[in-house]
Amino acid sequence: MSIEQDWKQLREGQDDAGLSSMLQAARLPKMASNGPLEKLKKNLLYNMIIAVIVCLIYVAVIIYFKIWQVQVAMGITLAFSLWALYTSYGPYQKIIPAYSPQTLYLPSLSAITNT
Repeated sequence: MSIEQDWKQLREGQDDAGLSSMLQAARLPKMASNGPLEKLKKNLLYNMIIAVIVCLIYVAVIIYFKIWQVQVAMGITLAFSLWALYTSYGPYQKIIPAYSPQTLYLPSLSAITNT
């Protein structure tokens, strides 16, 4: 197709068929809508689970390797990972994933991060 034909189709509205079919009243209620706070809470949970697994691997490395330099380095890394896990648990508890179209997310996110 040439560019002229594409512009002609755009002006005639032939490309709006897909959009108009999605906007039909019968289809809109069936579309799932997830709130951003729900996604944020779920992702925080996944990250905390991964952090616990990584911390367990660090402990195994500290126990397995008897070289003190490796144990100190892994201990420092383990301490940082535990701190990160601890700081992510606070916001996870404070997120309330209530979703409604009138919800303002900025005040709720500010309340989570400013405490």
